[in-house]
Amino acid sequence: MILMRHKYQDITIRKSQYASTFIHNIFCNFNHIGSSTFGKRGFAKFNLTAPLIPPHFQNSSYSNASSIVLFSNTSSLDSTETKSITLTTTIEQSSSASDTTEIPTTTEVSTTSSASSDTTSSTSSTSTSASGAVQTGRGTWYEVGNDNCGTSSTNEDLVCAIAQTLYDSNANSDSVSEYCGKTITATYQNKNVVVKVVDSCESCSESDLDFSPAAFKELASLDTGEIEIEWSWN
Repeated sequence: MILMRHKYQDITIRKSQYASTFIHNIFCNFNHIGSSTFGKRGFAKFNLTAPLIPPHFQNSSYSNASSIVLFSNTSSLDSTETKSITLTTTIEQSSSASDTTEIPTTTEVSTTSSASSDTTSSTSSTSTSASGAVQTGRGTWYEVGNDNCGTSSTNEDLVCAIAQTLYDSNANSDSVSEYCGKTITATYQNKNVVVKVVDSCESCSESDLDFSPAAFKELASLDTGEIEIEWSWN
């Protein structure tokens, strides 16, 4: 399981169709987390890891939402295998109750699969150096097309996108990064692939890579959707 932490604010959850409403809020207000991560999956349930307030509370609005775990299911709503995303700041119940409750973010949250007794969490290196240091992060895939590097690749090319923040850290006045054209070796379960950087990924952290379909298939099936990878600059 891959545990990702993001900070969001002013999230509204409603009982009626709250799954699509919640996704809509994330997409509109906070940029999308990644179509390759969620676009082809249903959402099994929402759950608050912080105590006290259930997520299905009718018309509840929360400011500075904290420790809300989104369980995305890999096949159907009845699936027992889940992934999670944790939103970590503080939680405040601002309506639908007479009292306001604030819960500080002191609870560490881990990702658990109901299909296994193992609990795992991922750690990510955030080094932006191109010196060859090994990084650990999330590997996803996307539909390739025109890119920020000013080239045009296809789904059959071995290319990838790096985090937008990493891309921008070495971008020129034309918004073309010095990382464009550099190659990366990525590893997953003893499988390797060498990819060329051609684009940036807004939803990626600096230790994540978003692969072309051909590159991702060198490491795992596209149906897997998301894997934990190690990678380094060549």
